[in-house]
Amino acid sequence: MNDTPRFTALGKAISAILVAGLITLGAYLVLRGKIAGPSLSSTPETEAPKGTPEVAEVKIEVPKLSPPAAFNYKDNIVPIEISEYAGYAGLIAANGGLDPTEGSWFFKNHGFKVKLTVSEDEDWSELNEGKMAGSVTTVDVLAAYGRQLHAVVPVQIGFSRGADGVVVGSDIKRINQLKGKTIATAQFTEVDFFIRYLAQEAGLAINTLGSLDASPHPDRLNIVYTEDGFGAGDLFAAELKSGKNRLAGCVTWEPKVSEVVDGSGFPKSGDKSCGVARQWCGRLGKVDNCQVGVFLAYVSARGVAPLDRRLYLPREWAEDSKRRQDGHVPEEVQFQESWRIALDLLDRSRSDVPFAWVAGDDEFGDDELPTEGEPCLRPGQPPRAS
Repeated sequence: MNDTPRFTALGKAISAILVAGLITLGAYLVLRGKIAGPSLSSTPETEAPKGTPEVAEVKIEVPKLSPPAAFNYKDNIVPIEISEYAGYAGLIAANGGLDPTEGSWFFKNHGFKVKLTVSEDEDWSELNEGKMAGSVTTVDVLAAYGRQLHAVVPVQIGFSRGADGVVVGSDIKRINQLKGKTIATAQFTEVDFFIRYLAQEAGLAINTLGSLDASPHPDRLNIVYTEDGFGAGDLFAAELKSGKNRLAGCVTWEPKVSEVVDGSGFPKSGDKSCGVARQWCGRLGKVDNCQVGVFLAYVSARGVAPLDRRLYLPREWAEDSKRRQDGHVPEEVQFQESWRIALDLLDRSRSDVPFAWVAGDDEFGDDELPTEGEPCLRPGQPPRAS
C-alpha cells in the first residue's frame, strides 16, 4: 500500500492560484516601492527656498572657547569688531570710517589707529585667543561665557544694544498668547536671554525644539534656534512666505528693523493746489477735500526717522492737461496707485538703509503690494512691481 500523499486536481489548482497570488503580490509591493519611494523624500512643495536659514542644533551647554592667548599689537593698529548697529555710528565717526587712518580721533589724541570690522558672528574664540584686540558687545556675553572669556571690560556704557525685539503677527498682543506656539531666536545671545526673561515674567516655561516639524509643547513657549539673530528673522520671513505657519514669530536685533509706509492727507479748501481732490483724509478721518502724500519712515527701537515722500496725483489730475499745466506737474509724472508709489520709495531707499520688514495700512497691502498668500507685514528688499 502506497502511503505517499497525493494532490487531487482541485488541490493542485488551488495551490497554483495561491502561488501565483503570492508572486503577484510581491511584484506589486516591489514596484510600488520603486514608484513611491522618491515621493517619501522632499518634494518641491516642501523644500525650503534657497537661502533660508536652517534650524540650529540645540546646545546643552555653552560652547567651549579656544584656549586664551595674548593679542599681538602690530603696525600701530588696534582691530575692533562691532556689529551692524546704528548705535555704533559715533565710534565709526570718531574713527573717520572703518579703516585705520591718522585722521581719526584715536590717532590724534592717543597715537594709535583703529580698524573696525563689522560682523554678526557669535564666535568669541577669536577674541579669547588674541586674533582681535577687542569687541563691542553686550554684557550677556560675560554671563554666558563666564570664566572662559579671558578678557577685560574697560568700560560699560549700557546693558544692551537697546535693539532687541519680538516680531510676531498682529494677532499676538501679549507674551502669554505665545503659549503652545513656536518662535525662532539665537541661542546664548541677548535675544535668547530677552525672550526667556519675558517668558519667565509671563509665567511661561520654555521648550526647545530641534526642528520646525517637531510637535510643540501645548503649555509652553516653544523655541527653535538659528545661528544668529539675523537668521531668526530670515527664517520667520521665509515661513510667512511659504504659508506653513509653523512659526508664530522671531526674536531678533537691529538692523532687522522696519520701514513703514503710510499716507497722510492735508485738508484744503480750494481746488488749485496740485493733486487736491475729494479723497480719504487721514487727519480728518473721513473723505474730504485734501492733498494726499505717501511717506516712508524708518522705525527701530530707538525711534522713527522720515526717509522719503511723494505727492499722490489723482487720476483726474493726471489726465487733465490744463490742471497739470496750472499745477506745474512735470511731464514725467503720471498717475500711480499709492501702493506703486510706495514701491518706488522703497526701491529708492533699499541701497542706503538696511531693513527686514515693510509695514503699511491696507491701502498699501490689501491687494497688490504683497504677493499671493503674503501678509501686509512683509520681508525687506521687496521686488519692484511689474
